[in-house]
Amino acid sequence: MCPALENSYIQSLESQIGGGSHTSTQTSLAIVSSNPNLDMTAVSRLREAGALVLRTESEALSRALEGGPLADAIAWAATEAGVSNLTLIGHSMAATIPLDQSGVSPGLMERMQIRNERVGASKLKLKDDLAWFVGHPQIEPLLTEEELSIHALFYLQESGNFLKYDLESDEFVPLG
Repeated sequence: MCPALENSYIQSLESQIGGGSHTSTQTSLAIVSSNPNLDMTAVSRLREAGALVLRTESEALSRALEGGPLADAIAWAATEAGVSNLTLIGHSMAATIPLDQSGVSPGLMERMQIRNERVGASKLKLKDDLAWFVGHPQIEPLLTEEELSIHALFYLQESGNFLKYDLESDEFVPLG
């Protein structure tokens, strides 16, 4: 059986390309961590710009990475559909932080600390996901042979702004 028939990610890509013709003018693929606010802003803009988009739950992305179908879809997109740019898009609400179960509502400073911890953990999760992709046996050769480039964007839900991951500084910096 054709791997595309068994892989829902490849099926989604084929439907975006136009019925599985394997001819695409889209050179970008975005893997978007689902978030209602992010979906409304980023996904429509990405599609308007001609990018292929795969959406996944934040928790599902980690599980998808373990099983390989997402990596299979990315390799398929690069080799069969002409995709040369991969962008992972995470968001500031992706990580969960254990909360105080005392029943006492946190004050402003505590809420800010929780928010900062969540943003930091979400950034770390996106960096870990990026590292997983870079080291994956199906994707690493595409990066080495410069058939595929990989990037990471981080959506700050609170402000609606995006940050990009800068490999040299190992930091998320403003776009532009």
